Amino acid sequence: MKKQTDTFEVEVKVTYQEYKEIQKNFPYQLRKRFFIAFVIILSLFFLAYLDEPSELLENIVAVIFLSVCAYGILKIIEALFRKKNYQKLFQTNIDNIHYKLFFYDDYLEKKSKHIVQKIFYDQIWKLKENETHLYLLLDKEHILPIRKDMCREEEMRKIRKILWNGHSNREHKEDFQDYINPREKYAKMRKFLIFLFVLTILSIWLGPIISLAIAHMNVPSYVIEYFPSLKISLSSFYVSVPNAPIIDYLWGAWLVLPIPLLSIILGIKYKKKGVKCKKNIVGGSIVMLILLLIGLTSYIYPVEQEYKNVSEFQEILGVALPKEGRLFELELDQSDIPKLSYVLWNDTEEVESFYENIKENENWVLKSEINPSLNRLLMSKCMSKNKECYYSIYIKETNEYNKMPMVRWQYHIYSMMYDPEIHSLKMEEFISSLDPNH
Repeated sequence: MKKQTDTFEVEVKVTYQEYKEIQKNFPYQLRKRFFIAFVIILSLFFLAYLDEPSELLENIVAVIFLSVCAYGILKIIEALFRKKNYQKLFQTNIDNIHYKLFFYDDYLEKKSKHIVQKIFYDQIWKLKENETHLYLLLDKEHILPIRKDMCREEEMRKIRKILWNGHSNREHKEDFQDYINPREKYAKMRKFLIFLFVLTILSIWLGPIISLAIAHMNVPSYVIEYFPSLKISLSSFYVSVPNAPIIDYLWGAWLVLPIPLLSIILGIKYKKKGVKCKKNIVGGSIVMLILLLIGLTSYIYPVEQEYKNVSEFQEILGVALPKEGRLFELELDQSDIPKLSYVLWNDTEEVESFYENIKENENWVLKSEINPSLNRLLMSKCMSKNKECYYSIYIKETNEYNKMPMVRWQYHIYSMMYDPEIHSLKMEEFISSLDPNH
């Protein structure tokens, strides 16, 4: 049996100041849990206010402000109870506040007034070094602090050499610098991976928010607000869309794909180096799949159609349409209004001519001229402030405009409105029961 040589000893006295230093370098789990709770609350706010982007920023600021206040209160409580915790953890047991460490070739001994504890170097979970201390972590709660000013530089070199030898036969044969570097070789990367994991989870909401912003830059708000919100099914996965035209821009969710992709790549790379980052790989894979499905809806359920499709209802309108414009269409399987169409034009001479033709067409009238019994079939409010909108209600079975049928029946109806100031045409196609006696 190999004879162990008594190398040297180091005295450890954990004062209240030492205890505060330990707390500073190894924060309580409470802080981590507080941070996790903050991220969850912030994520829920992203989800809750996705339908109202104008209020999102204001509420996020409020959550962050309240969280900062709560964290400040947490710090005050922590400071108030620190002394009490110190007395409870250390002063009740003198063996944990004042002891000596004796370093041997394969192990060290912790000797106090009543206890002698043998610790093999393989039992040391982690080492951390800063400018003033070298910390030996036996587990997440048991820490042996060594003050550098209590040791000569030669002794510190011996400690490093002994610990190096003590770790040389570890199963994973890590470079000892991973343990003894002041901030550890991968400490910064571990923090970055945690940050990247949180950002990856938030990407589930960040992607649709970017899509929403792109949609508002490309489609007027009054067009977006005209269409209802939807829940789209992709196999067993559902995408909630606040307003239908935003569907066309859900590809914007793909702009944040580099975040989960980077999480997966770095997770695989540093997992091989022994860093605990499996959550980055699993979380990144799940979020990437979700973002891919969200983006695919832009191509599976497009709302903006080719403008040439307006020819389908050219005959019903009874007025020649401008040659260029934008057409938005939405068909709803379960709705009182199964099909919505919205045509948008720029302000051109051709569009002005179209407006004049509508005013001269007997099938297009002002709201005041519509049969009162048909008022419930009229379109939503007119956006124009200085010009009146023109309306037309076409009933397919009678082939008539703006007239109540003589027979009670289920009729195929086209309710149309032209808004002159925003140069838009709206059409709602639906089935409705009409009774001339009511």
